[in-house]
Amino acid sequence: MFKTARYLCLALFVLLFSCVTTGKRYSSDQLASKFYNSVENINNKTLDKNNLNNLLDQATYLKFNSKVNLKESSNAFLLVDRSISDWEKNSFEVVKKNFADFTEYLFVTLGNKGKYEPKPHEITFLSFNLAINHALMGRYDLAAVEVRKIARREEAIERLNKKIYETVQKQEKFNANLGNEARAVYKIEEIGDYPLEEFNSEKVRNMKNSYQNSSANYLSGFIFETQGDISLAAPAYKKAIELNPNNNLYKNSLKNLDKKIGPTSNNKTEVLIIIENGISPELSSKRFPFGVPTATGLRRTTIFLPIIQDNLSTFNDDITIFANESKINLETTTEVDVILTKYLKDSMPKYLSAATTRALIQIASKQAFARALKKSDSGFGQVLGPALMEKIMSSYEPTVRAWGSLPRTIQMARLTLDKGKEYTLKINFGSKSDIIKVNTFKNYQLINIRIVGDEKYYRIENNNINEANNYFESVIKSVKN
Repeated sequence: MFKTARYLCLALFVLLFSCVTTGKRYSSDQLASKFYNSVENINNKTLDKNNLNNLLDQATYLKFNSKVNLKESSNAFLLVDRSISDWEKNSFEVVKKNFADFTEYLFVTLGNKGKYEPKPHEITFLSFNLAINHALMGRYDLAAVEVRKIARREEAIERLNKKIYETVQKQEKFNANLGNEARAVYKIEEIGDYPLEEFNSEKVRNMKNSYQNSSANYLSGFIFETQGDISLAAPAYKKAIELNPNNNLYKNSLKNLDKKIGPTSNNKTEVLIIIENGISPELSSKRFPFGVPTATGLRRTTIFLPIIQDNLSTFNDDITIFANESKINLETTTEVDVILTKYLKDSMPKYLSAATTRALIQIASKQAFARALKKSDSGFGQVLGPALMEKIMSSYEPTVRAWGSLPRTIQMARLTLDKGKEYTLKINFGSKSDIIKVNTFKNYQLINIRIVGDEKYYRIENNNINEANNYFESVIKSVKN
């Protein structure tokens, strides 16, 4: 009885004090303009260090502003990485929480009032971006440290997801025992107006999970390959193939691994081109009707659930690239829109559990409050009125905060070029084309390109040893602080 009372009080507390509104929603054209302006005007003095999702966006903008030293982007990413490291350590204790305590943790993190925790795929993308930054500055040793975090954090996410699944199952049984008035919903199909089309797409159905990113695993293999470590490179390539089995880039890299590291490779340069295209879809919060049968008839209310809003106009579906007029085969390695849809589909039971449990308590609280008002001569019923009570009790919205500047897709190409030569890369995107000059100066090099609408940004690997050393010192200082 005590646990039940504690739980009901907790849920009512969360319900009443989660009154927030979601941020402004942008059209696709506005998002593209926002990205352009943000890249152009970003500087390290305006970083929002207390807001992790904003900080992730700002680190991205710093990455593609060619006027800013890349260490500024890395140091901003590392600020987020510290929080992720704390989350990783705390996750061992979180999964040990009892049902009531873990439910409190889960419901609060799903709401807009809770502390922002990067979504599982964002955690992987953090290491992905940091590894790219380190490699672009010629510090593959730092990049190797970063990609080692990926598998470890994937394990932490898996543990937490298992605990969430178990808790939602217990929550379902708990609500069922509340009586005839309890009808929590755990299947999104029961919410009639919810847009389900993308949930049932073949790509989403075939995706193993939303937190293991084949691009990140392939980059891990490439980084380990630069270090001559076949024992780590091969498993990373195999994991990338497992996640994206039809990708020829992954298969060929694993097949040719011994040849690339061997002595015959000394006069060749392996160039990895990473193209990030468009802007990832947004999460938005939408109100849906919800009805519960009670002893006094059907009680209607609303629940808020996250949905996906697409940004197709920021995306170029026709990108071609040539090296010295020879067309390069680009392979799509990650589709972030599919990852986000998979995340939302897999997470829907917990969102539904939070939303409908609050709705049940909302209805129960209204009825109890109404009974109390009938026994009172205070007149509060006339003062508050049903409309205001509905507004107070329907205030919960799920968090839709996210790393908004992630790309929609990632494409990769790998070239084996003669070392010590200059190459011309021509990129066609939409109605535009541009040229990038590349000098091959070492065994492995990396190029990162970002295309949003009609704009292109890029970073080519640094070949100045002094800049690489200064970068190393800056990053190490940031990690220690």
